[in-house]
Amino acid sequence: MSVLRACRNALLQPTRPALLFALRTSLAMLAALALAAALGLDSPQWAAMTVGLVAQPTRGLQLAKGFYRLLGTLLGALVVELLLRLAQQPALALAGLALWLGLCAGAAQWLRGIRAYAAVLAGYTPVIVALPAFAEPGRLDEFALARVGCIAIGVVVSTLLSSGFTPGADVREFRARVRDLGRATLAWTAGALRGGDESALAARERELLAELAALDARCDQVGAGSDGRRTRVRAARELIVAALLLVARTRALQPLLAAQPGGPALAARLAEVLDGGRAAPAASATALLAGELAAGPLRTRLDEFAEALAAAADARRAGEQATAVGLAPRPHPHFHRDRALAWHAARRAGLAVAAVAAFWQLSGWAGGLTMLMSCAVMCSIFAASDRAFAGLLAVLRGSVAGVACALLGKLWLLAGVDSFAWQLLGIVPVLFAGCLLIASPPTAITGTDFTMLFLLMFNPVPGAAPASLDHLLPAGLGAIAGVAWVALVYRWLLPSDPPAQLRRLVRECVHDLRRLAMARRPPNAALWRARTLGRVLRLVARSAVAGEAAAATLAGGIAALTAGLALLRLHQCLPALDAVDVQAVRALFAACRDGLNTDPAALAALARRLAASLSDADGAASLAEFADALERQPAFFRSGG
Repeated sequence: MSVLRACRNALLQPTRPALLFALRTSLAMLAALALAAALGLDSPQWAAMTVGLVAQPTRGLQLAKGFYRLLGTLLGALVVELLLRLAQQPALALAGLALWLGLCAGAAQWLRGIRAYAAVLAGYTPVIVALPAFAEPGRLDEFALARVGCIAIGVVVSTLLSSGFTPGADVREFRARVRDLGRATLAWTAGALRGGDESALAARERELLAELAALDARCDQVGAGSDGRRTRVRAARELIVAALLLVARTRALQPLLAAQPGGPALAARLAEVLDGGRAAPAASATALLAGELAAGPLRTRLDEFAEALAAAADARRAGEQATAVGLAPRPHPHFHRDRALAWHAARRAGLAVAAVAAFWQLSGWAGGLTMLMSCAVMCSIFAASDRAFAGLLAVLRGSVAGVACALLGKLWLLAGVDSFAWQLLGIVPVLFAGCLLIASPPTAITGTDFTMLFLLMFNPVPGAAPASLDHLLPAGLGAIAGVAWVALVYRWLLPSDPPAQLRRLVRECVHDLRRLAMARRPPNAALWRARTLGRVLRLVARSAVAGEAAAATLAGGIAALTAGLALLRLHQCLPALDAVDVQAVRALFAACRDGLNTDPAALAALARRLAASLSDADGAASLAEFADALERQPAFFRSGG
C-alpha cells in the first residue's frame, strides 16, 4: 500500500476505535495546551505535544509511557542544569550535550521495551532545554521548569481525559494468540515425529520461532497495567519457554526414536496423542507411554518431553485463569544485550548531534537551532530501532507536511487571528486529522511527526507577536534538515550492520556452550537455559532484519539449545560414572573449548566414540544427542569462533 493511499484511508475511512482515539486525544491536546498557556509556561505547545506522544491504544501502555516520559524529562532537566553551570562556553556545553545524548542512546539500546523510553527522553530533554538558554542564560531555571511543567501537564491531562476512556489491552485477542500458538507448537511437534519433508518441516519451524518471538515482544505491551494482565504475560512467557524446549526436545527425540526397535511406531503413537491440540492430555498420555518402556535413555527423554508438555499446559491454564497458581518459578528468557550495538548506537547519535552543533556554531544559520533540536530528538528515538531508516523516511514525510501546514495556517489562514481561543479552534481540524493518522498503524509514525511539527511551528501562544516568513521558514527548514541528516547518518555514514549483529549473537551462543562444557562445578541449569532461550528469541528478530540468508541460524539456535541440554545432563551424570569414564567425559569437555567452532564434525565423532564406550546408558544417549546437534548444524557452530 502506498503512503498516500494509507493516509487517505486513515483520514477518509477511519474505524470506530480510530475515531474515538482521535477525538479523546485531540481534546486532551487542546486542554493541555490551554492549561499550560493559562499558567504562563514558556512554549506551552510542549504540553499538547506530550499528550500526542504518550497517547496509546491501550490504557496500561499510556500510563506506563507517561510515567517514563516524566521520569526521563526530570532526569534530563537535572542534567542540563548541572551541565550548563559547569560549562559556561557554548562550545563546551554543546559537546557535553552531545556526549550525554550519546550515552542515553546507548542506554536506550541496552534497556528493554518501554523502559528504554526514559533513556530516550533523558537524552534529548537537555538539548531542548539548553538551546533557548544559550540566547538568554539567565532564564535557564525558567526554561527547565517550563519544560518539566509542560510534560507534567501533558501526562496528567492525558491520564485524566484520555485514560478513563481508553480501553485496556485486548486480553481476548492476546489469549487467542497464545492459545493458537500453543496448538501450532503441538501440530509442528506431531509433524516432526511423523517425519516427512524435512525442508517443509524446517520452514514451519522458522515460522513457529518467529511467532514465538513476536509473542514475546507483544508481552511487553500487554503486561502494562493490572496484575491480571501481568500474570497472563508471565504465563505467556512460560508458554514460550515450554514451546522452545519442546522444539529442542523433539529434535533430540527424533534420532533416538529412529534408532530404537519399534521407535517409528512409538513416534506415530506420540503424534496421534498430540493431534488433539491440547497440552495437558498430551502430557498425561506421553507419561503413560514412557511408563510402558524399560528404564533407559528413551524413557528419560520421553519423561522430559512430557515435562515440557506439562509446563505448556500449566502456562495455558494460568493464562486463561489469570492466576499464577501452578506456575513453576522458572527464570524467563533473558533479554540479550549487545555491548557492541549499544556502543555503536551511542557513538553515532553523539557524533550526529555534535556535527549539527558544530555546523550551527560555525555557520550561524537561523535554522540551526531547530535543526539541532530535531536531530537530537530523532537520534534518541531511533537509537534502538532495527529499521531506523524506514522510520526516518516516514518521519521526514510527516515533518514536511507538518511544517507546510503550520506555515499555511500561521501566515495565511489564521494570520489575522489574535484571540488565543480562536487559534485553538482553528487548529482543531489539524489535530484531529493528525490523531487519525496516529491511530492507523501504517501511518502512525508519519502522523505523529506531522502533528508534533505542526504544533512546534504553529506555537499558539496568547499575545504572541505576528509571525513572519523570515522567522518561520528557516525554523521549518531546520527541523526538516535535522531529520534528513539523521537519516543520512543512520543509513549511509554510520549504518547498522545486521549480519554482524547476527554473527555476534551466534558467537555468544557458542561461547555459552563452551563455558558450560568447561564448568568445574555443576552449572546452574535454570540460568543457562534462560540465557540461551533469550538468545534464541533474539536470533529470530535479528534474522528477520538480516534477511533470508540468515534463516539457517534459527535452526542453529535450536541445535545449540539441544547441545546445551545434553551437556547439562552429562554434568549430572558425572557422579554416577567410574573414574575412567569421568576422565573421558572431561576430555570431551576440554575438546569443546576449541573444537566447537573449529571442527564440530570431529568433535561430534569424538562424542559418538565416547558414547559407544560409556557404561552409563543415559550419559551415552546425552553424548549421542550432543553429536546429533553438532552434525545437524555444523555451519552454525563454525561461525561461532
